[in-house]
Amino acid sequence: MIYLVVTMQIKPGSRQAFLDLFNRNRPNVLAEDGCIQYQLCADLAGGPIPPDPDCFTLLEQWTSEAHLQAHLASAHMKAFSREAAPLRAASTLRKLQPC
Repeated sequence: MIYLVVTMQIKPGSRQAFLDLFNRNRPNVLAEDGCIQYQLCADLAGGPIPPDPDCFTLLEQWTSEAHLQAHLASAHMKAFSREAAPLRAASTLRKLQPC
């Protein structure tokens, strides 16, 4: 099992464009072999830091490294990355495995 936690800071004024782009692509990802979870999350009020409306966390779960690599190489993900690049200010990725 492979988990990804991707944090993305979206450029000011680009929030809705990013959400629209993500939501158009999400069904493609969920239909991929090996995809267990592909969920975009936003900050919730009441946490230890104030919510940032331009910050998103993507939670992914894949059955294997091979499935993850196929996902990353897919045409729809290459297109998504190209289209999302001008909307993102920064991103970080953590690749995790169960203990």
